[in-house]
Amino acid sequence: MGKKRKLNEENESKINGCLNSFKKPRTESFNKFDFIDQFNQFRSNLCSDEEIEFNLFKRLYDFLKMNIDKPKFISQIGPLCDIKFVSNLLCRYNCSLNQTDLLIFDILNLLENQMNINFSLISPLVFGKSSKKYYNDLIKYGNILHKKLTPEQVLEYFDQKIMWETLTKMTRFHHKKTKRNKRVIKIDEKFYDPRFVLRSLLQIVKMDSKFNYKIMITSNALSFCFASTSFYDSTLRSLAYAFLQNFQKRLKQQNEYFHQKLLFGFFIDFFKNSIFTVNQRASQFVSQFFARYSKIALTPTNPLYSPLTSFFIQKPFMDLESIPEFFKLFFSSSSENCKEERRWILRLIDDSIFDFNDYQILGKV
Repeated sequence: MGKKRKLNEENESKINGCLNSFKKPRTESFNKFDFIDQFNQFRSNLCSDEEIEFNLFKRLYDFLKMNIDKPKFISQIGPLCDIKFVSNLLCRYNCSLNQTDLLIFDILNLLENQMNINFSLISPLVFGKSSKKYYNDLIKYGNILHKKLTPEQVLEYFDQKIMWETLTKMTRFHHKKTKRNKRVIKIDEKFYDPRFVLRSLLQIVKMDSKFNYKIMITSNALSFCFASTSFYDSTLRSLAYAFLQNFQKRLKQQNEYFHQKLLFGFFIDFFKNSIFTVNQRASQFVSQFFARYSKIALTPTNPLYSPLTSFFIQKPFMDLESIPEFFKLFFSSSSENCKEERRWILRLIDDSIFDFNDYQILGKV
């Protein structure tokens, strides 16, 4: 009986050992294939032509965020994040401020900054369903044979009207959060995400190919960057200043015929001379003033062209914490355009005033 008990105990221990072996944590090699299998599921869904729901992007982001610090995760998953995968993300991205696009931007940001995926292989970056053919040709022919987009072609992916609405209202959703400022502004989801727009514009202005200055201005690209100098976010401001610097540099270097070349170079210099610290934040009144004047400077027949242009001749620089030409335009002496000038400056103030600092600047007038 004693021997039977011992045999039974030994058998039970062996069986329990076998069962426990299945309950043990997965080994590193098993984890490796588990990561790859999970990612390949996300990849196959994204690379298909089917509509993708928000939850899939959320699960993909959580998967990357949760595992990115684990050993060898980047070396295993990084090679799978190829041009096809990234381009399919961009094709499903619309650069807007809705939940899906914000999440896709976070995924792209995570891939570039934490997983060290090189986006320069597919630059300049474009987005939306209309970019699918461009990326398919890039995958098909490769970087050497494929013809890159020109700056003008990249700008065509941005809607001029939405660009203008975004730059005139963007300060309302990128403001400094202080105890005094508790106003909640509902964000219009159709507006463009300035984080992507500014990076895209900086890519364009740094391209080796020539670009049409007039198209760069009429597409509201220059205005967008002027308006972005009032962001509280220092990274966004630095992108805007980098664009303005490169734009001015190319304006001086290129011999391309452009009617208002000297004028644009002059008032960008004027803005530059008004900055006394690195990456200084301009008030929203000033940034909106320059953003709107950029469009007016192209049309000398505009009734506001003369009074606004004369402002830059009066002095070499200006105070970035002021409302430019408020008294001149509000108390206009023009018998023909007084109403239009007053309406223009009041609309600028209405679009610019938001937080306590803006009220303080307005109170100094």
